Amino acid sequence: MSHPYWHRGHLAVELAPKGIRVNILSPGSVLTDAWDAFPNRGERIEEVIRRSPLGRLTTPEEVASAAQFLCSDAAAAIIGHTLVVDGGKGIAG
Repeated sequence: MSHPYWHRGHLAVELAPKGIRVNILSPGSVLTDAWDAFPNRGERIEEVIRRSPLGRLTTPEEVASAAQFLCSDAAAAIIGHTLVVDGGKGIAG
């Protein structure tokens, strides 16, 4: 059984007064070398692209930019949030 404080909400509430922000970055299908492990790589990528409103896979740079934003002063009031970086695929189905 996991410890209750491992849940991001609990951690966010506990650590926010100490100036520590707890958030989750949830990237979707990111164009990395990991795709090379799939025998049907091309078909899988095409399916993700077809279902994505963005019309392409998310790049590692886009995920890094989202992480950089969450660590910046511009995101100082964002606490206990999950930021999905998937080009809209999650909402499109």
